[in-house]
Amino acid sequence: MNKEQIIIDGVIINACLVSEKCKEFETCKIKNILRQLVRKTKECEELKEKIKQVKDFKDKVINQLKEENHDLTMKLYEYRNALEPFQDEYFKGLDTTTIAELAKKSIRLTTENRKLETALEEIEGILDNDDFGYCPLDDTEDCHHTTYKNILDLISKAKGEE
Repeated sequence: MNKEQIIIDGVIINACLVSEKCKEFETCKIKNILRQLVRKTKECEELKEKIKQVKDFKDKVINQLKEENHDLTMKLYEYRNALEPFQDEYFKGLDTTTIAELAKKSIRLTTENRKLETALEEIEGILDNDDFGYCPLDDTEDCHHTTYKNILDLISKAKGEE
């Protein structure tokens, strides 16, 4: 008889490899069952590892999506806050291009207005002060012409015509 010694989890199993007529046929059956058990246990361990890898991957993807969702939510709040001033009735029905054009025009007009206010203050200074050519005691044509020219120069400068 051909005997084989098998060790499974520290347990020695002697089994007959010949036939059913062997006295140890039941041991052979056990040996086959144990082989199957070992193989299935190994398969289960491999499947557990694959399931763990899939779970780890799923968790990683979920965490990534949570981070992206948080980032997008923060961007949304930023955009909402940026757009809040435009919720005024004045802007109702206006698109962003029209609002941008109005803003540019407003900035340009404000700049021009400041220049004109400065020129007006300087003109008032000329009219109130002898230093700029206005001569209240000297009512000559030259004096008036010089004052008039200085005022026109200030207006031209304010308009950006220099």
